[in-house]
Amino acid sequence: MAKIKVIRVVFSILLVQLFTLSVNADEKADYLKLAQKVRQEVWSSTPADFQKRTVPDRYKNASAVILSYYRELSTDYYRKATADLVLNLRLTRQIDCTDMERMLIQINDKKALKDYSEFTFKTKSR
Repeated sequence: MAKIKVIRVVFSILLVQLFTLSVNADEKADYLKLAQKVRQEVWSSTPADFQKRTVPDRYKNASAVILSYYRELSTDYYRKATADLVLNLRLTRQIDCTDMERMLIQINDKKALKDYSEFTFKTKSR
C-alpha cells in the first residue's frame, strides 16, 4: 500500500511539472508576440526630428548631446472576465498605461557611452 501511495505522489508531481512546462511555453510565445508588436510600434513611427544628425556648434565638445527626444504616454481601460466573474458576478476592470521614450544621442566619449549604455525599466502593478 505504501508503494502505491509513493507512485501516486510521484505521478502527481510529474503531471504538475508537465502542466507547468506547457504554461511556461505559452507565456514565452505570448511574450515573443508582444515583443514583436512593441518593436513594430516603436520603430515604425520615427518622428522627423530623428532624421537630423547635425550637432550645433556650441555642443561640439560636450560629452553627449541629445539631438532629439520623443515621449508618448497612452492609457487603455477595459473590462475582462477573470475568476472574479464567477465569484462576484462582475468583470474585472483593468487600466494599462504605456510610456514610450526615445532619444537620439550623439556620444562623444567613454563616460557618455557608459552613462547611456545602461537602462532600467520602471514597473508598477497593483
